[in-house]
Order: sequence, then structure tokens, then C-alpha cells
Amino acid sequence: MPGLASAPAWPGAIQTAAAAREWRVLVVDGDEDVHAAAQAGLQGLVLFGAAVTLLQARTEAQARAVLRQERDLAVLLLGVDAPPHTDFGLVEFLREGLALRHTRVVLRTEQPDPALEQLLRHDIADCRSKAELAPARLQATVAAALRASEQLCNTEASRRSLARIV
Repeated sequence: MPGLASAPAWPGAIQTAAAAREWRVLVVDGDEDVHAAAQAGLQGLVLFGAAVTLLQARTEAQARAVLRQERDLAVLLLGVDAPPHTDFGLVEFLREGLALRHTRVVLRTEQPDPALEQLLRHDIADCRSKAELAPARLQATVAAALRASEQLCNTEASRRSLARIV
């Protein structure tokens, strides 16, 4: 996508908080092609004034270990089986066990057909086909998830500030 590597591609993109840090994106998938595509599409990318740092895990156990250490994870790209039969244990661990509510979760499946109630219940931001591995599509998906994560962080910071004032 033109413009992603330097200035924000979207007018009004939030700059202040993002400029001081990096975007941490975790890819969880047992498929090496998914990791290679993520590496090709995201490595060295700068979005909204901050670099994208790619973290990788091939198993749920590895992902849990990374999640325990990464308290500032913006996006989780999670490879899953067909969504109606998906075990959302890792997402529940992220949301309930670690209370990482601002982290946006994007499911990557062979055939995306998520049940709306599952997406809402587990606060899933998006569901994409693993076939959508083209760098531009991956970058757009991650950019949208980053924007949502940043908005949630800003809303939470505003709530804390208001609570202190009250």
C-alpha cells in the first residue's frame, strides 16, 4: 500500500501515542507459509508513525508464553481451524486470564465462516482467509486492527483520567 512506510496513509491517524513506541503483532499459526507471508508483509513496516514488530509462535503453548511476557500487544493474528468448531482457549486466556482487552484479534482460517455470536463473545476484530496472504491485504488488515487497538487504549486512558478527576 503506498504511503504506509512513512507518513500515515489515512487522514487523522493517531500520531502521539504511536510515535513513542512500536506496534507489537503476534502471529500464531502452525503453518510456515503463514509465518513467511507475515514476515514478507509486515517486517520493516511503519504504520501511523511507529514500526511494526513481528512476534511469532507456532503452537498455543508458545503463544501463551509470549502473551505472558508481552503486555503491550496490539494485534494477535491467530490461525484457527474452521471457526464454528474453533477452540477459543487462547483468546479466552488473552481476554480473561491476562485482561488484555485492547489487543485486537484477527482470526486466520482456511474458510472463514465465523458465527457472529462467537466473534462478539470473544471480542474478535476480524476473520480472514489464510489465502489472503498478499502483503497489501495483510497490511490493510493489520492497519485497521492497529487503529482499533489505539482507539481502545486512548478511551481507556481517558476513563482513567476522568476517574482521577472525579
